[in-house]
Amino acid sequence: NWYLTGYVPTKPKPSKEEKIAELKRQLNDLDAKSARSMRAILSETATDADITFLSNLEQEAEDLRRQIKELQDAA
Repeated sequence: NWYLTGYVPTKPKPSKEEKIAELKRQLNDLDAKSARSMRAILSETATDADITFLSNLEQEAEDLRRQIKELQDAA
């Protein structure tokens, strides 16, 4: 039994493609989270909270897109 030997099994490091897929999944999640606030803006019923929420989501999305680009550009 590994737990008696002190050896701790580790998960294999995800591949570049797996990392990119995970980041894209996170981007899709952010898109889904933005739907209610976007509807409020389009229907001109948005509050300051809606705008702040969308701004925060966009900052997260920009960071994810930057990470994806870095992975894609990596050799």
